[in-house]
Amino acid sequence: MLPSVHTLPPAFGLKRWNVPRTHRAMTRLPIIRPVVRPKRGFFARRWHGEIDLGTLFWRDTILVATAINVAFAVASLLLLAAGLHAALVFVVYVLPVPYNLFLFSCIWRQAGDLGSFAAMATRCAVLGWLALSILL
Repeated sequence: MLPSVHTLPPAFGLKRWNVPRTHRAMTRLPIIRPVVRPKRGFFARRWHGEIDLGTLFWRDTILVATAINVAFAVASLLLLAAGLHAALVFVVYVLPVPYNLFLFSCIWRQAGDLGSFAAMATRCAVLGWLALSILL
């Protein structure tokens, strides 16, 4: 049977703890471990606003999405020149539209966190880009 008062070796400079063993267990600090969250994917990070608005607008929208739109437009023109059916050419042309709408909605959501003028300017810019990317 364990004694109710714990005796320490003399090297600690203390002879006894005057706290019963059951109370010592309750006074220990809990171990705090960081919450491990699974890494989010490409689309989830953009949707939840984890990507900076400037990076999302300039890199993802203006550079990458515009390059994707140009590539699909050129591919659809090549298919049209090759004599394929117009419906297939149209499908190839509109393939990047869901990605464009996704980027548009992500930027629109994040722009709401800015001031009123900056939000309006950002939303007008991304709306203009979306109109140009779909129409051209």
